[in-house]
Amino acid sequence: MALAAAQALLEQGGPQPSRIVLICPWLDVTVSDPALPALEPDDPMHAIAGLREIGRLYAGSLDTRDPRVSPLFGRLEGLAPLTLFSGSRELPVVDARALVRRAAAAGVPVDYHEGPGLPHNYPLMPTPEGRAARKIIIDACRATPPDRPAPSITSEQTATHRNSTLRSRH
Repeated sequence: MALAAAQALLEQGGPQPSRIVLICPWLDVTVSDPALPALEPDDPMHAIAGLREIGRLYAGSLDTRDPRVSPLFGRLEGLAPLTLFSGSRELPVVDARALVRRAAAAGVPVDYHEGPGLPHNYPLMPTPEGRAARKIIIDACRATPPDRPAPSITSEQTATHRNSTLRSRH
């Protein structure tokens, strides 16, 4: 959804976020990549038939290739830099790999992390690999993009925010 939302902003002329972080995204609900059958036995969470049905239901009246439900097919030129995670033991890894190739061709910077032998959503798990992935995410979100100045928050702005927050609670 994050990639589809950024693409929608781009199409509407809105601002891009400073970075788009994708954690084990499913980017192509057509489930049509020819590499999928070879990966299916290694994925402990997904099955091709189940993903096809979920994709059909998620798309509703939209074509499953519509970028609003399959953002892999959407415009990438002009998107914010991507930080992308995928486990090698999940079917959506083929989508992640395809996005890396397409984004590079579109000139979009990509920081790709594929966890060898790891399952879907490994960055969210309480494991050493998950903790390492979350550190990368935090560092990426804190980094200032080269084309934007670092935000400066004065103590006056902090006090104003704190006071308005306190007032809204009462």
